[in-house]
Amino acid sequence: MSLSIDIKEKLNMSHELWEKHKDKWPPMTPEHGKTFILYMIEEIGEVISIVKKKGEDQIMNDPEIRKRFIEEMCDIMMYYSDVLNMNC
Repeated sequence: MSLSIDIKEKLNMSHELWEKHKDKWPPMTPEHGKTFILYMIEEIGEVISIVKKKGEDQIMNDPEIRKRFIEEMCDIMMYYSDVLNMNC
């Protein structure tokens, strides 16, 4: 099982998730891209906070902290993919 996902797969996943929630989420159009960029920056701030407060050793060795760190990194990727889809 490969753990890597290429950009095309990630963009497809983003679009499929949006399709599932399009009645609740904003349209996937360039006009809404800036909002998602701001959400992405907020998630980057959460990653920075974990790195500052916990450090690399805890991120790598404490399963709960590592899980939280990876979750925030995935959120960044999700918002980035959404922005790319909004501008395609």
